[in-house]
Amino acid sequence: MIKKILIGLVGFIVVMLIIGLIAGEDTTESTDTTATETSGVATEQVSVEPEQTPDVTPEEVPPVEDTTNETPSTKVEKEVTVTEAIEPKEPKSDDGKLTDAKKAEIIEYFKGDDEPNVLDVLFPYSTLKLGMHNDGSNRDGYAEYACQVLQSDFGIKETVTVTIIDIDKLVSTDKWETIGKASCNY
Repeated sequence: MIKKILIGLVGFIVVMLIIGLIAGEDTTESTDTTATETSGVATEQVSVEPEQTPDVTPEEVPPVEDTTNETPSTKVEKEVTVTEAIEPKEPKSDDGKLTDAKKAEIIEYFKGDDEPNVLDVLFPYSTLKLGMHNDGSNRDGYAEYACQVLQSDFGIKETVTVTIIDIDKLVSTDKWETIGKASCNY
């Protein structure tokens, strides 16, 4: 058994050496060789000459500004002058209007993890429609809560109607049944 393993190992090494010779690569892993490894192989001496650098003429370099006579306050004044030259961006004014971008943010809020009871959201015109399961209770309180969220979290100042829709009935019968409603007047 051991004899077969040794024969296989020697065969593998021979195949690897042949592949290495065909590819033209050095199959030895170290540069230190002993006399037994190099018997019958002619040694070649290679001389390495230092790399010669080409003549480089120096280019003209602009003179460096002498700042040794400047006081720190002079440097600060220069920096202030530079920052005054940059015009600041005007901050966005949030006027509380319902834009498409604001509606998209509101839809993402109610569809997200913040409101797990809301299963679907629509926001056509100025009516926020929230689809929820009907548990038999009046959902006007939740509609009022949605009005508070619109005002406090999104700064809405326009009149919005929040309608809570029975999502189960909508899916099964394709009819809109209102289970809660509030008018948000700011």
